[in-house]
Amino acid sequence: MQADKPADPLRDDPFLLARFRRADPGALAEVYRVYSPAVARRLAHGFSFDSEGRRLHFRGFQLAFELDDMLQETFIRAFSDTARSGYDGARPFSTYLLAIAKNLLIDRFRKTGGKRDVSIEDKELVIVDEDQPSPESTAASEQLRAIYQRFMQGLDDIDRQVVRQRFEEEKTRREICDALGLSAMQLRWREAKIKKLLHAELSARGYADLCKLDLDALLGWLIALAIVGGGA
Repeated sequence: MQADKPADPLRDDPFLLARFRRADPGALAEVYRVYSPAVARRLAHGFSFDSEGRRLHFRGFQLAFELDDMLQETFIRAFSDTARSGYDGARPFSTYLLAIAKNLLIDRFRKTGGKRDVSIEDKELVIVDEDQPSPESTAASEQLRAIYQRFMQGLDDIDRQVVRQRFEEEKTRREICDALGLSAMQLRWREAKIKKLLHAELSARGYADLCKLDLDALLGWLIALAIVGGGA
């Protein structure tokens, strides 16, 4: 049996693609909702890419505000007239978004004059990122991993499955409803409850400022931190 392709609604839904190209506000909001968690995870976890014949690796952001800045900048660029018309509707849109993020990172790297190069094992070239994380930021990342793990442990089984399927496995809401036997209204109620519980946990631990982030981006980033730190 052939495995199902990952959900890619902008590529697979011509009506959504047409609305996206017209800059329909509802379509733009749907695109952000669907794709931002995966982009946030990649920006947190890091990724490798080729540029001008060189192999580069981005380590990932450890600070939430830096990740959120780049995430918002990526989608602002993706929603521009040029980028909307430039998407061909054939390749995965997540790949297109990562290409935009990559170009933004290269631009940022060039503005620093390339002073942050660090050799990697294969000697092809460099790791691209900000300076080595400070002990304070590393400690904050460890604390946030622990907060996320504690938050997941405190959820009931269905809410935990909602988080895993929605934000880790990137399933659509329809797929989650079918898998868990929920109505669309019940799923939205559970998502609202999850958001409230997560905000309460973060606020109680001194991270109320993170509650300003979009839930999709926030959970995507926390999940990436948990994966980097050894799993949720």
